[in-house]
Amino acid sequence: MITFLYGSDSYRRLVKFNELVAAFRLKHPNAAFKTFDFEENPESWPEFRSFAVQNSFFDEYKLGVLRGVFSLGDGKGIIDFLKKLADSDRFFIYIVEEKKPAKKFEFLLEKPVQFQKFDVLTRKELAAFIQIEALRLNVSLEPGAETQLVNYFAGTNSDSWQIVRELEKISLAGFPRPISADN
Repeated sequence: MITFLYGSDSYRRLVKFNELVAAFRLKHPNAAFKTFDFEENPESWPEFRSFAVQNSFFDEYKLGVLRGVFSLGDGKGIIDFLKKLADSDRFFIYIVEEKKPAKKFEFLLEKPVQFQKFDVLTRKELAAFIQIEALRLNVSLEPGAETQLVNYFAGTNSDSWQIVRELEKISLAGFPRPISADN
């Protein structure tokens, strides 16, 4: 089974990745788990291939996390190999990339691959994201303060990391609650 996470919003992509890994480890606590970064180490392809095909008495399930897959091109047969693994119910692959796949990797955007895109948030999505993160951080915002945050971040096209960091600072600042636009 392949899950493909991509898009420019690295914070939400990382949060989703961590959720998937935690759920996998909870369901399969004895599974083999290994990360391969082909951009950092292109020579790790044979190691990944070996990890994927080796059977073990102890590891009924395996999880391979792949980064930098697109940097390999297809010189090493990665596309055909990944396509063969896409239907596996014992070997799980999480591919995490910033960019949308090139044409030859578009199979990652089709069934049976599970995929999710993490683009910069729209104004409406940004407002909902701020509400959710503020709640998670126990930050109570007056409507004016929330609108001010939405207006500021909607104009920056920033990754949601920046939004979360600002909300964390607000939560630690000791402002009277609820937080007003003046704070």
